[in-house]
Amino acid sequence: RQRAASAHIIVVNHALLLSDVAVGNQILPEYKHLIVDEAHHLEARATEALSVAVKQAAVESFLMQVSAGQSGFLSGLAAAIRASDAPPQVQSALSESLDAANAHAEAAQRAVYPFFNHLSAVLHAQHPPRGDFDQQVRLVAAVRAQPAWSTAEILCETLTGALRQLSSALEQVARACDEYDVLEGDDRLYELASYRQRIDELRANLVAIVNEPQANGIYWASISAESGDVVLNSAPLHVGQMLQDKLFKQKDCVVLTSATLRSASNASAGFTFIRERLSLDGAHELALDSPFNFQQSTLLYIPTDVPEPDTPNYNKIVHDALVQLCKATQGRTLVLFTSKSQLRRTYDAISKPLEQAGILVLGQYIDGSRRQLLENFKSMPRSVLLGTRSFWEGVDVVGDALSCLVITRLPFAVPSDPIVAARSETFDDAFNQFMVPQAVLSFRQGFGRLIRSASDRGVVVMLDRRVLSKAYGKAFIAALPKCTERRGLAKDLPSAAAQWLER
Repeated sequence: RQRAASAHIIVVNHALLLSDVAVGNQILPEYKHLIVDEAHHLEARATEALSVAVKQAAVESFLMQVSAGQSGFLSGLAAAIRASDAPPQVQSALSESLDAANAHAEAAQRAVYPFFNHLSAVLHAQHPPRGDFDQQVRLVAAVRAQPAWSTAEILCETLTGALRQLSSALEQVARACDEYDVLEGDDRLYELASYRQRIDELRANLVAIVNEPQANGIYWASISAESGDVVLNSAPLHVGQMLQDKLFKQKDCVVLTSATLRSASNASAGFTFIRERLSLDGAHELALDSPFNFQQSTLLYIPTDVPEPDTPNYNKIVHDALVQLCKATQGRTLVLFTSKSQLRRTYDAISKPLEQAGILVLGQYIDGSRRQLLENFKSMPRSVLLGTRSFWEGVDVVGDALSCLVITRLPFAVPSDPIVAARSETFDDAFNQFMVPQAVLSFRQGFGRLIRSASDRGVVVMLDRRVLSKAYGKAFIAALPKCTERRGLAKDLPSAAAQWLER
């Protein structure tokens, strides 16, 4: 921190920047000028920084750390006070306060299980388990109107009441130690302050999620299919105004930059979505052309006979097309997916036939870490890399090692995700006003994995027919730079790709 305080330029990631904003600028040194790269992520990262998750196991573990007999914090603090040179009457008063704190900690521990157990029963009754899948249940008005929810609120009040009394008892200990110079400079006093802060945060989070939900909050419970454990979650509905008030307006100058801030090719209309999401009404904008000649470097091939996703033959046709395409390109292909399950199905289907052709298939979640996969892909010319969301951006493979990019599906957000669902409800036409622009930004990021230098050349294959069959499909194609575009049969794709790469 000392080096940062004396530096002229500080480089941080989004998480640290927004964590600093969330805690009132207590982490980073004061600064007046800010440049945010990859600013298309700003809403998501701000949402993460302001989100809360309360897990039963974590709460139980934390409260055990506070008390837990001889190994707990309070026991250690009591022993240190007894060993200090504080007068007997001071030690006696502190001992009483510590005993009270320990009693409240144990009361809080006893209240955890009844609360979470009841909550689990309530949510399971309304949303029966679905096989091996975890569930996410939004805590909307209809859920809170159930009589059983009132019991959950009462049980939560029992827990938060014990936490409030525990915090108050610890405050009395801290005041007495300060007043009588007991354990002056001892690390245990800093730990005491830290424990109090965490207790207060836990109490505030439980109250906000269960008893006093706010209009700008999204609240849901995650239910484990395996254990039945419940995790309580909250996230902000809107982050734009918060960013305006606590970040943008506090600086002399803020620059937001990214290759994908626009969700449309039109320079003036293209920034509309990001402006609305981040409350950037008064911001100036500048759209710069790419330095690359995509018309000469990039072939965009859209098979016209691949069925739409979720139709019976889609997976088989995609698998067959990938095998023939990757043979024609001799590997050198990145295939982007929107789900782990589709990636695994494809990996199982194409690995053996491509291996027989001397081409290695590398799969995310299967063949190593993201870093290992990228290193292997770069060093092995005849290889194919299958990746999900984290590979749609941040992949920088220059040259022939990446010559073909395949997008299997349009990258729409999952509509049942609690945050997506809640934010969708704020639009008159959520699909076209929210889901499509958001997916277009992700689509443009995925497209950008192919051409990384002026000398790069390659093929982009779009295997989601909805770009042709649906009215909204035009928005995805229009958002791309002008490429050489071809539409044809899937059987003609391998030869078209090979010819383009040989030019």
